[in-house]
Amino acid sequence: MKKLQRGQTKEICKGVIIMIDWLVSQLSTIFVLLILSAVVALIIVSLANDRKKGVSSCGGSCGACPMHDKCHTAAKRQTKKEA
Repeated sequence: MKKLQRGQTKEICKGVIIMIDWLVSQLSTIFVLLILSAVVALIIVSLANDRKKGVSSCGGSCGACPMHDKCHTAAKRQTKKEA
């Protein structure tokens, strides 16, 4: 492994200091980004769990919904007709 010369060490230290200064100046932006990312992740997990449980996000008017054939299985529709 090569030893660094005096000038190279100073340049590396300056680069590290500049990087730390930039991180500190952007800390609030980074914090907001982390919070928003966590909220989006929680929303996605919640939607995935709802979908696994069979909970629908529709308003209940299946006749007006363009996806009415996709969200309810034929068995569920059949039991509703029988009831």
